[in-house]
Amino acid sequence: MRKPAILLSALAVITALHFSLHMGGHTQHVVHVTLRTAYLFPVIVAAVWYGRRGGLLTAAAAIVVFVPHVLLDWANQQMENVSQIASGAVFLLVGWVVGALVDQRDRERERAAAAVQRARRLAIVKAIAALSAALDTRDRHTARHSEEVARVALQLGHARGLSADRLEVLRLAALMHDVGKIGVPDDVLFKTDSLTPEERDVIQQHPVTAGGILEAIDGTRDIADIVVAHHECPDGSGYPLGLRADQIPVEAAILSVADVFVALTEQRPYKEARSPEAALAWMQSVSGSKLDAESVRVLADVVMETPPPGSV
Repeated sequence: MRKPAILLSALAVITALHFSLHMGGHTQHVVHVTLRTAYLFPVIVAAVWYGRRGGLLTAAAAIVVFVPHVLLDWANQQMENVSQIASGAVFLLVGWVVGALVDQRDRERERAAAAVQRARRLAIVKAIAALSAALDTRDRHTARHSEEVARVALQLGHARGLSADRLEVLRLAALMHDVGKIGVPDDVLFKTDSLTPEERDVIQQHPVTAGGILEAIDGTRDIADIVVAHHECPDGSGYPLGLRADQIPVEAAILSVADVFVALTEQRPYKEARSPEAALAWMQSVSGSKLDAESVRVLADVVMETPPPGSV
């Protein structure tokens, strides 16, 4: 409200001076002409602050508050009235021109910022692709799993109304959600028997490892936050931070549901794949406690459109 107050105050002061100064000789006339020109100050300032629309609106306001002075003190003085009308036109023209230049400058800044953002995002994508290739070399199953999780997560994110930018962040997070397993020893990562408590602790550190890897890449903080939180549970029983529902990023909650669904429906050496319906039924039984309820609800709407991994 500070900027509008400044503009209104400037208009009010200039107008008050117009009415308070008596009409008289040449000196008074010069003062009034100068005050009329002073209306350009709030017009130009408004155009700089708010662009073309702000400049035109302030110019129109200046004309409105100036008209009573013209009608009361300059009635039937045609030569001066023509000059005053011309001044009003100048107010509008200056407001339009300055505002248009400011709008053009802002658009150019936005385009430049967008170009920088695209370049940064491209660098991030390339870095993530390199990490994905490294993961694929070590563990082809995890790489395929991540691709499938990304596909399901995008379906859920789209159904939940995420913007295009947030969907892209979600996709990249899904592709990288298990990259921290690069730091898990082979005898733990590829073990087909039940894990010991110590081995489970090692596995449960992979989100933190992934977050550390991603944070080393400039511009990936939002992706890293999602990856770190994708094993958190609404009831606080998840890992690695024990976050509760309102502390878990929406994208991480979506990623968790997609990750669990894909894990349940894919074939692994130590377990049979569940049908999508069976997987969904189990997920609904832990909805709200272990998994985000809204994401599970959305999954139920799209699950029949999502073929199980390996079926295509």
